Amino acid sequence: MNLTMFYFVYGSGCCLPTITDLSSPAIDIESMGFCETKSIKAADFIIVYGFISRESAEELSLLIKSAQKNIPVVRVGECIMEGNCEISSEPDKGLCLHIKSCPPHPEEVFEKLLRCRKVLKGDNG
Repeated sequence: MNLTMFYFVYGSGCCLPTITDLSSPAIDIESMGFCETKSIKAADFIIVYGFISRESAEELSLLIKSAQKNIPVVRVGECIMEGNCEISSEPDKGLCLHIKSCPPHPEEVFEKLLRCRKVLKGDNG
């Protein structure tokens, strides 16, 4: 089974250092099969973090729709958890997981992404 997964990042705010640290030598998610992509169409899932304004939410919804496939969303941070993100919850798009913290530790995000990959790739072991 190919465990490589491509992710697209969208957001702003205090969670940016956490997202950036995922690629640091201390965590190095690429060595575990996660690769960032700049193309939403190539992404297996999208990481959304920080405060998302109404305008940004509209842009994000259009971006997700442009993927032209069901793309799971990983929401990172308290701002999104508390309803500040007005992304419509479309059941066919799926929500992979919430990572609550402000800001979360990169290790926490990494561990949850590993669990999310198992679910998305169908490995329930």
